[in-house]
Amino acid sequence: MSGGGAARRTVELANGFVSRGYDVDLVMLSEKSKYADRMSPGVRRVVLDQPQWYGRLPFRLMRLLLGVPALARYLRVRQPDIIVAAGDRVHLTSVIAWQISGKPMPLILRATNSVSGKRSRCGLRCA
Repeated sequence: MSGGGAARRTVELANGFVSRGYDVDLVMLSEKSKYADRMSPGVRRVVLDQPQWYGRLPFRLMRLLLGVPALARYLRVRQPDIIVAAGDRVHLTSVIAWQISGKPMPLILRATNSVSGKRSRCGLRCA
């Protein structure tokens, strides 16, 4: 929830689902969010840097492991109906945690970056 466009859209999606009557958990690595003031009170924030999710591992090590153990534990305990990974930085973490959690729930990976906008960085020409 660093404050980029993906974080902003994630909060907008969460608020939209809540306004339609869905229960929404917004799972974050830390409490810090530039969009916390825009979040509906109906969105339940789940912060993974708490011992109930990462167990006995020091949180720095948990971050180094991409948050997989904490997210997998969250998925086993809360058993959400669906997972939406709403940023490129969390896709790998989400896929691995989803796999090892052993819980049968749909996983949606929401890609937010435009490939065409980054072509010039890798030497490709736009047509």
